[in-house]
Amino acid sequence: MFSAGGAGELLAWRVRSANEIALRGACEGWSDLRVEGFDLLPIGEGREDGVLLAIGYSDSTIRLYYFSPSTGTFNLVMEGTHKTCCILHVKFLPSNNGILVAGTDGYLSIYPLSDPYSLASLPYPLPLPRKSVEKRIHQSSIKSLKVTVRTNGVCVYTGGDDCAFGITRIDTKNNIAESWIVPRAHASAVTAVLCVGEHILTTGVDQQVKLWKVSERGEGITVEVQEQQESAVADISAAEIVGCGKILIVGVGVDIWEASAGL
Repeated sequence: MFSAGGAGELLAWRVRSANEIALRGACEGWSDLRVEGFDLLPIGEGREDGVLLAIGYSDSTIRLYYFSPSTGTFNLVMEGTHKTCCILHVKFLPSNNGILVAGTDGYLSIYPLSDPYSLASLPYPLPLPRKSVEKRIHQSSIKSLKVTVRTNGVCVYTGGDDCAFGITRIDTKNNIAESWIVPRAHASAVTAVLCVGEHILTTGVDQQVKLWKVSERGEGITVEVQEQQESAVADISAAEIVGCGKILIVGVGVDIWEASAGL
């Protein structure tokens, strides 16, 4: 298990049971930076095989580390500067299609990784490759993000600080991105986006929980609100699926919603 610590650190923990959790290793940190987003990619299938971690920092730096469970060490294998904005999301794309990055400037970017599994054995760090895709989706910060797999690539659902809900189809083979925006999807920042069955669920600081139907119409997309409810949680900051049809909503308080038959 990994967690972001203070001073830009990333911590690795070994969980043996609910009563036995031990610190296994700590990534190097910087007192003036924050880890804003990270993702991991298992390397191999054995218990002692390592993990490749992509980390985005508040100064727009991206670093990839290989973590070895047997030694508890982090080895820097790739690094570079994204832009001048703060990075909020870093995601490994399926089928080794690269790393998806989003930040406070409203852009989605993809850095290609031809063979991420080979990075574990590098003796020195490589520079971050050139972006293969870059597209502006929101006017300002991308607060929430969800990636799903498509036939020719991925679909990225985003919620913005501009109150909008975005759908972006990315053809990762041809490096083409198309986006559709629902303006004023919420009355304030959209802080969570989830895939619930065939629908998309969004939450906002306005305490609204909305269920959307997203349909493809030829080359275009139509988006309709199917249901809308108000949460008792103030300043909603995140939401997650925690069980069969159950959604955990957190902020100043906690809600658990049942979504198997609507909201």
